[in-house]
Amino acid sequence: KKAIHSQRNMSHHSNLSDAVTDPKSALPKGQYTPAHILQYEHLMGHNFMSCGGLKTTKKYAAPLEKYGNAIGEGTRILDVGCGIGGSAFYFASLGATVLGVDLSTTSIAIAKERLKEQSEEVQKRCTFVLGDALQLEYEDASFDLVYSRDAILHIPYAQKTELFKLAAKWLKPTGHVLLTDYGTRPDPSDKLKEYAKKRGYYLSTPEGYADIVEGAGFTVLEGPDRTWDYVTSSHAELRHLEATKDEFVGLYGEEAYKSIGKVYRDKIDMCLDNDRSFVMILASPLSHMKTRTEVLASCQDVFNSGLVMGTDGNVSSRVPGHDLMAIKASGVDYPSMTLRDVVVCEMDGTPLPGEKKPSSEINLHIGLYAHRPDFKAVVHTHSTYASAVSCTRKDMPCFHYSMGEVTTLMSF
Repeated sequence: KKAIHSQRNMSHHSNLSDAVTDPKSALPKGQYTPAHILQYEHLMGHNFMSCGGLKTTKKYAAPLEKYGNAIGEGTRILDVGCGIGGSAFYFASLGATVLGVDLSTTSIAIAKERLKEQSEEVQKRCTFVLGDALQLEYEDASFDLVYSRDAILHIPYAQKTELFKLAAKWLKPTGHVLLTDYGTRPDPSDKLKEYAKKRGYYLSTPEGYADIVEGAGFTVLEGPDRTWDYVTSSHAELRHLEATKDEFVGLYGEEAYKSIGKVYRDKIDMCLDNDRSFVMILASPLSHMKTRTEVLASCQDVFNSGLVMGTDGNVSSRVPGHDLMAIKASGVDYPSMTLRDVVVCEMDGTPLPGEKKPSSEINLHIGLYAHRPDFKAVVHTHSTYASAVSCTRKDMPCFHYSMGEVTTLMSF
C-alpha cells in the first residue's frame, strides 16, 4: 500500500546511523532529534516515548479483554505514531501482528534497529513504516485495534475526525480504537496557547476529544480524562531522572538534564493548575457496540433464568439507524459468550466482513423482521413449560388477562 511522507510541523533526522548509535551526535533542532528521543526514553522506559511507558500501555490495554477484544494470537493492530516501537513489541509478545506507522524518520529508524533485539517471533510480527496514517490505504475490516499513544496532537482538528473515520473503515466490526494524547482545559492560559503554537500541537479538552471520536461514528467506552495518571507517571519519571543524574549527564550533558527536568516540572504544574490535561479513550463503532452489548446481556439473562440450555435458542436485535441486525453466533454455549459471539448481519442474514457465522435459525428472525417492521428485537427461548406445551401440538386459549393466546405455528 502507498505510504506518503507528509511534511507536517515535525522534525525529521535523515542520518539514520547517528539516529541509532550515538546519543550525542546530533544537536537538538526539533522535537524528534535522536538526542531528544533517547533522553525521553531514559525517563519513560526502554523503547518508549509515551508517558508511563510499558506500565500505562498495559493499564490502558487491559479493558480490551472486558469488551471481548483481548490482545493475543491473531490480533491485528495498526499503531499510529508508533514512536520507537515499545507498544508494538509488547503487543507482538502477546501474539499480535502489529503495523507501526510514524512520520518521524528518526523514530522509525530506531524502531527498526530495536526490532533486531527482539525475539524471532516478535520480529516476524512487527512491521514499521514511515508514512502519514491519513494517506495510507488498507482493506476495510482488516484490523482489530487502531492504537495511538501521544501522537495525534500533531494532526489538525478537522483531520483528526478524518483519521477516526478511516479507523472506523479499517476496523473489524468487533474492533476498537485505543488512544492517549495530551490535552487542554476549556479556558487554556496564554502560556499554554503559546506552548502549543510553538510546538505545532492541536490540543483539545478530554470531552472535546470524546466528541471528535463520537462524531466519527464511535462510542466512548472508557475515559476520557486521565490527567492524574499523567501527573503520577510524570512524577515517577522525574524522580527516576534525579536518581540517575550522573548517568544522564554523562550521556547528554548538564544542560540537557536541566532542560528536560524543567519541561517535566512545567507540564506537571500546568496539569495541577488545571490548564493542561491528559486524554485516554477506548472506543468502538457506535451502532454495533451498543446493540451487541444489549444482545449479549439478553442472552445471559435468558440463560440465567433457565429459559435456554446448551446452545439452544437465540436473541437478535435491529441495529438502530442501519439496515442491520445483531444476533447470537451459531453453536456457542451461553456461559462462554463474549461480544465476539454476537454477529452483526445484513437483514438478509449476510454477516459483515470479519464476523462469525450467525445462528442457524437466523431465517426465523429474518422472516419476523420482514413481516413486522415494528419489531425491534426477537427472543427465541426453549423454556421448560412452553416446550412441554408445544409438544402437545395443541392451542392454548387465553384464560387470564396477563397472558396472550398460545397458538401452534407449525408441526414438525
